[in-house]
Amino acid sequence: MSDVMPIARGRRRGWFSRLIAQDDDAYAFLPVALEIVERPAPPLPRAIALTICAACTVGLIWASIGEVEIVANAPGVIVPIGKAKIVQAVSTANIDVILVEDGQHVMAGQTLIRLDPVSAYASRDKSLTDLHASRLDVAGLSALSDKLAEPDLDLSFVAPTGSDPLSAREALAAIRARAADQARKLASLSAQIAEKRAEILEGQDTLAKLSADLPMLASVRDMYARLDKEHLASRLNVVQSLQHYTDTKNDLEIQSAHRDEAVAAVADLRHQYEAQHAVYAHDVLKDLAEARRKLAENEASYRAAAHEAADTDLRAPVSGIVQQLSVHSVRGVVTAGDRLMVIVPDDGKLDVEAEITNRDIGFVSEGQKVQVKVA
Repeated sequence: MSDVMPIARGRRRGWFSRLIAQDDDAYAFLPVALEIVERPAPPLPRAIALTICAACTVGLIWASIGEVEIVANAPGVIVPIGKAKIVQAVSTANIDVILVEDGQHVMAGQTLIRLDPVSAYASRDKSLTDLHASRLDVAGLSALSDKLAEPDLDLSFVAPTGSDPLSAREALAAIRARAADQARKLASLSAQIAEKRAEILEGQDTLAKLSADLPMLASVRDMYARLDKEHLASRLNVVQSLQHYTDTKNDLEIQSAHRDEAVAAVADLRHQYEAQHAVYAHDVLKDLAEARRKLAENEASYRAAAHEAADTDLRAPVSGIVQQLSVHSVRGVVTAGDRLMVIVPDDGKLDVEAEITNRDIGFVSEGQKVQVKVA
């Protein structure tokens, strides 16, 4: 019975299915359980299910063998390596014109930035004026120094080349006035010395006369003294002879003292003369040394000012690419030593220094190819 029943049921179902297949509305009269069993499944859901299964299978296979590109941004800077040239400002000035930009290729000697030349030219002209004044001072003091070495020579002054004629005449007049003032002082001392020496000579004549008269007056005094003892001369003659002798002796002592004073005055005036000459020579030589020192300083200042004036046009030292341009505004102020840009030579290389964030570091490995974007 167990073997027969499935066969009979299968025969009955097949018959019933053929009967209902002829009329699709017959499914509606079946019980719900039999309708689910007997009605055939619709093809569309089955196709959708099969499509979903196929898509999942393809996705799993592609995820296993496929590759996904991940972009990791690493911002950084481009650093030139090797013989890169740094362009710096020579002095403090305003920017007049900026003629290049980052990434531009320039040739050696090409003007990159032009600075405002007004202040540089003014400084150069002032330094040149000071230089000419120092040269005139050295020339004038050198002439006075030569005059000290050779007093008999005339004052020789030669204006330096390039000096202003008016300034040269003023310098010549100044050194002549200084030499004349010294000559006047020395002449005054010489006149005083000559006057004292004349007094000494006159005093010596007087001393000689008094010295010659004094013995004679002493004899007359003694003679009247003997005659007075013998009561052969009046008392008046004795007193007069004694007075003449005493006066002459006092005059002799006074003249001797005057002579000594004159001799001392001559020595003092001579000392003043030598001191005046020494002080004048010392002042001239000291001023000459100071003028030469100042001349050296002014020459250095002029060279620096001329160099700054010539460097108002900043030029490329080599042919290459402009990098790291740090100035972008006209009339901006730059100071001496400011780094304005870097010139990478044509045969130079660039090194990129980039920093990768922690979230992307796991996707980067050594040897990977990268794309560099310059902004």
